Amino acid sequence: MSEWDFLWDEGLTPDEIRDALSSGATAREWAYLEEQERKARERQKRAEQRQRRMQALQAKHKPARAHGFSGNSAAVN
Repeated sequence: MSEWDFLWDEGLTPDEIRDALSSGATAREWAYLEEQERKARERQKRAEQRQRRMQALQAKHKPARAHGFSGNSAAVN
């Protein structure tokens, strides 16, 4: 029994089996992989959006500093 004999048990047609043998996966497996890639792209997009929002909030709430102000309130003679 070859590693691809299970495809007959899944009810695939000879053309579907030929496609699976030549491409390395069945149409259903390719659809699953494409869906996983789509979900990964969406997660990445949401993470980038969160990062941009966080950077915008940090920039908005960043305390303004006077030019040349060192943070030391004691007068220097």
